[in-house]
Parts: sequence; C-alpha cells; structure tokens
Amino acid sequence: MYVAHQHMVESAQALAQAQDIGVGELITVGANGINATRVPFVVVEKNGKQILQAHLNRVNPQVHDDGEALFVVTGAQAHVPGHYLPPEKPGSVMPNAPSWDYVTVHIRGDFSTFDDDEWKQEHWENLVAAHEPIWTMNDTEEHRIKRAYAAIVGVEVAISEVIGKAKLHQNLSSADLTRLADSMERGGASDVAELMRDISVPWAQAREARVGKALDLRARHEY
Repeated sequence: MYVAHQHMVESAQALAQAQDIGVGELITVGANGINATRVPFVVVEKNGKQILQAHLNRVNPQVHDDGEALFVVTGAQAHVPGHYLPPEKPGSVMPNAPSWDYVTVHIRGDFSTFDDDEWKQEHWENLVAAHEPIWTMNDTEEHRIKRAYAAIVGVEVAISEVIGKAKLHQNLSSADLTRLADSMERGGASDVAELMRDISVPWAQAREARVGKALDLRARHEY
C-alpha cells in the first residue's frame, strides 16, 4: 500500500487501532487465484512473535491456500464533498476536488491453518473475550461447541509487516482543517471529523510551525 509521509501511522499504533476494530478482510492466494473473506480476529503472541488469528468455515476454499496473506482492516471513512473544502487559491495547480478520507491498516504475514480442538478452544476463548461483553463459552453446552469446531478451520497470519494509513486532508492549513472537521460533523461524519481534529490539525500546526521557523531564520540571514 502506498502511504505518503503525512498519512503514515506508526506500526504499533496501527495494529492497536486494527485490534480495536476487530474485523477485516483476509486475502490469500491459492490454486483458484485470489480469495477474500471478512472475519473477526484477535492478535496473540507466540514465541515472541505477534500472530493474527481467525477461523473460516471448513467448506471455504480459502482454507487450502498458503503462502503470504494480506489482512485489511478498514476504520472510519467518509466522502468529503467539494463544497466543504476551502476556495481554491489564485495560482494553485491542483483542484480542491471532492475526495474520500479514511483510515486503513494492512497486515502482512505467512498464512497457515490449524484443525485441532485445542487450538480452536483457545482461539474461541480469546475471540469471545475480545468482542463479546456478555456471552461466554459457558452459555452453551460443550457438545454444541464441539460440533462448531468440526465445522471450522483455524487460521493464523504470522505478522511480518503492519502499515497504517490515515488520509485525512493533512495538506490543508490547520484553520481550513478545523472548518472542514466542523462541516464533516454537521454532515454526519463525526468519526472522521474527530480524527481530523486529533490527527490532521496537530499535523498541520506542526508543519506551519516548521515553515514559520524556516522563514524567520531566512529573514534573519537576509538582514
């Protein structure tokens, strides 16, 4: 995934964001080409390595794939209408056109499968603990759980790379971003608006401070 510098999210933070979302697209390659399935997941540690775990229906042909996998987790996203953007400045070379802002995390690693009840039991306990606030494994009978285990295959992605991207109009000035965030919130995209205030506005302010400092230094040298 291409990520411009201003859109980059640090790997550990990106993985934490992905875990908070808890569901994504598992993409693998096999004899029939590219396969993808949307699945809930957890991240566990094995032998000092982070492992993404999920499970698939046994009849899903994806259980026969191998090699490297890509897991895509999509966060907040929204269309940014053109009339929300600031007026184009004289001499600007690019249009202030409608766009789409979003947060996404791509997780890569070697793909493997597991078909033993011990793995499935531990996985389900972790999955329920991560995502279910009320229901527990004790709320059903063991023979039903065993039948469920027979219907699934466990999968793991041994995480080798995490790339996070937050494309949130960081190219705008901090003042324009504040106004854009307000417009996005009024338009119903409050989650994207909040991210703009938390990520993009501080980024723009830091950039403006660097530019201001550079201009001040140049002015001192000129005089």
